[in-house]
Amino acid sequence: MGTEAVAATGLILLGYAAATDGIPQLAQVALGVLVLAAGGGATIFLGFHMKQRALPIPFVLGHGLIAITGFGLLLVAIFRGGL
Repeated sequence: MGTEAVAATGLILLGYAAATDGIPQLAQVALGVLVLAAGGGATIFLGFHMKQRALPIPFVLGHGLIAITGFGLLLVAIFRGGL
């Protein structure tokens, strides 16, 4: 199982928790940021990698920074005792 599958599974589970049990507001923000990062990753994969084009460095760095931000926000929400 690749890292993409693990990340997608975590995103789905977080979305499920948000939809059913409810999660703190900071975790909801983290979910939104992570969805944005996932969309960027899918765009990079489908728009460049699958077409065998060179990956644009600013997009790749932006995707990584957005994902790290979302993960950091989620960690803060967890360690504040919210999840």
